[in-house]
Amino acid sequence: MLALLALLCSLTLHAQQPRPGADSDSAAAFHRAHVGQILFSAAPIPATAYASAMYLGFTTYALTPQSNLYLTAFMSTSLPNALEHLAPEALRTDFLKRGSYQYGFYVDEQLVYTAYLEPEPQYLAERDVNTVLHQPLLDARAARDKHSLWNRFLANGGKKALPAGHHLLRLVIRPYIQSPLLKVGAVLASGQVALSITASAALAKRPH
Repeated sequence: MLALLALLCSLTLHAQQPRPGADSDSAAAFHRAHVGQILFSAAPIPATAYASAMYLGFTTYALTPQSNLYLTAFMSTSLPNALEHLAPEALRTDFLKRGSYQYGFYVDEQLVYTAYLEPEPQYLAERDVNTVLHQPLLDARAARDKHSLWNRFLANGGKKALPAGHHLLRLVIRPYIQSPLLKVGAVLASGQVALSITASAALAKRPH
């Protein structure tokens, strides 16, 4: 009897143990299912929790002056590899200094603003194979930073395109390189989020 109880206890404990690599398998499967997509969230997401995070999905997000909005882009290739494809003749250390992400902001299916992120050679070199991009799109703490991506968007047509009411914000990310002419690559990821803009958010003063 004691031997049987010990065996049952052992089987129960074994069943409760996660299979080695289960989390990484789940993350890889989630990535494959969302390649080419941008998912939005109201809070930052740890790199270990992409597969289990609370994304906004089809939920309409109420945008207020206190709101935060984060993006997570799942790409099929890393930015350095995409840049190498755009400028195969350039040295890797060279094109990392001349290329980065291009962000296209669409509101209600109309292109409003195109932003070119500054090259960050050291950042890219350290994340040479990273195919997930996670960053704040709107950070309430940086509301007064005129150089933030969101405020650049607002200052270049975004504020006019987002009056109080319901809107669809779509973001398209591509690689670009200045080599020496501007070259823009294929879409790395795109996604959209439904926004409900409050009157206070629409009228909020932002730095220009």
